[in-house]
Amino acid sequence: MKMKLTVLIACLLGSTAAMALEYDSQSVSSTSSSTYSSNLKLREERKVGVGTHMGGTAGLLGVHLELNIESQDGVLTGFGIGEGYSTYSIAWKRSYEGLFFTPYTTLGWSRWFNSSGNKSPDSYMLDSTLSRREREEGRFGIDYIVGAVGAQYNQLEGEFAGASLFAEVDLFMAPAKGKLMPSASVGATYFF
Repeated sequence: MKMKLTVLIACLLGSTAAMALEYDSQSVSSTSSSTYSSNLKLREERKVGVGTHMGGTAGLLGVHLELNIESQDGVLTGFGIGEGYSTYSIAWKRSYEGLFFTPYTTLGWSRWFNSSGNKSPDSYMLDSTLSRREREEGRFGIDYIVGAVGAQYNQLEGEFAGASLFAEVDLFMAPAKGKLMPSASVGATYFF
């Protein structure tokens, strides 16, 4: 767990340093700041987003990468951790036209697992889907199909253009267990 936390902190510091480096290079290279007429224009020019989020497919805390394939469509991938488990996920994201606040939907897959078996997981999601034996052993792997509806605040102008905050409501389905569970997440992404 300490190694995973160290890696997660390094990723967070790395994304913060990248944001500071881009901010610094923008202020040195030009005196004008970026301005976008809509979130879709921002997504057309800035194809890669890096960020962090709590809850949802990350479990407790995670990092994610967003690749904007087209102005409305993109791919999200992420890694997360929680007490006694790790997660990874991939999803398709559809953003809808908006100014500063933008609605979006995602549909994807998330795997929650612990292969070491050294600790029982602490998560209401896993409590709802794992058998008692799986929780006691601490070794498990469970797949979820995840749909989400969210709202994203996008900074479209000024020195911090490309920064965004989001909140979403998720619906997890565990096909192997036949269970549906709600969840939610909040986070931040910076687009380059």
